[in-house]
Amino acid sequence: MSAYRLKYQLENKIVTIVAAKAVNTRVPPSAPKNAIDKGTGAWVEVQNRAGITLWRRTLDENFLAGEARLQLGDGIGTMTRVPVKKVTEQILVPFVADGVALFLYRDKPGAKPRVLTEHKF
Repeated sequence: MSAYRLKYQLENKIVTIVAAKAVNTRVPPSAPKNAIDKGTGAWVEVQNRAGITLWRRTLDENFLAGEARLQLGDGIGTMTRVPVKKVTEQILVPFVADGVALFLYRDKPGAKPRVLTEHKF
């Protein structure tokens, strides 16, 4: 197995992993190491046992805002955002033996990120 497909749910600003499945597929490349270091937003990191970040991917900027993207049927691919109570999405992360996938969030630049949830491999 080379990756995990993590299905996660966001409800009332609480993130829960609802399914984790090992899959044999390519994982999108990691975001640049400094992509999130000082900014705000939500992201997923895969860390090894020593706590070193090996891979990261930013999440939608409105991840915790309780909004979902909705594609309109206008024939040109227009997207809009609508308020929702519960959002369920998936992310593909690389498998790291004895590693952990962390869902992180930072609301102020330079603040310590808050762990929303984690999945240990």
